[in-house]
Amino acid sequence: MEKKVITTRLEKIFRRIFQDEKLELNDESSAREIGDWDSLKHAMLLDRVERDFKIEFDLEDMINMK
Repeated sequence: MEKKVITTRLEKIFRRIFQDEKLELNDESSAREIGDWDSLKHAMLLDRVERDFKIEFDLEDMINMK
């Protein structure tokens, strides 16, 4: 899958979870840039990414994500 396609799909997920239609992602994006990021939204985000991309994150990887 092409990087631009992945980024576009991720932006849609992020915009839905964080309720911000102007949110844009790039290679340098981080949780610090998103003011509403908390543990609940983090879990919601991971769940939605897994479902939309039909993947499953390893528990250890999820714990170590920044």
